[in-house]
Amino acid sequence: MRLQKYQHGATLWSIVFILFLIGFAAFTTLKLFPVYMEDFSISSSLESMEQDVAAEYRGLGSVQQAFMRRLDVNNVKVIRRDDVAVSREGDYYYIDVNYEVTIPFIGNLSLLLNFRHSASVRASL
Repeated sequence: MRLQKYQHGATLWSIVFILFLIGFAAFTTLKLFPVYMEDFSISSSLESMEQDVAAEYRGLGSVQQAFMRRLDVNNVKVIRRDDVAVSREGDYYYIDVNYEVTIPFIGNLSLLLNFRHSASVRASL
């Protein structure tokens, strides 16, 4: 009866469970990290288009083409032309990027991530 009073610490099963949780979190992070890095490249491409005051855009197609070229330079592969919508209102072109990424996770489980970005660039006169 005296031994039970002095026994403290984690059991083997609790250590295995904690290691499993740490491994699961690391696995999930490794799966999601590349997708979020690509999303960061997409948002930085849009921001650079907004800040580029010297660029001249002469139509909806030229705005979309310039954006797609920036994505090619950044090696972004998840965006298709259908995911990019360009519209004009007044002196500005509005770029809306809306896309989904499906990541195979474990077995037949997948993760579905939705992303949406928008920007506006000044139209050439």
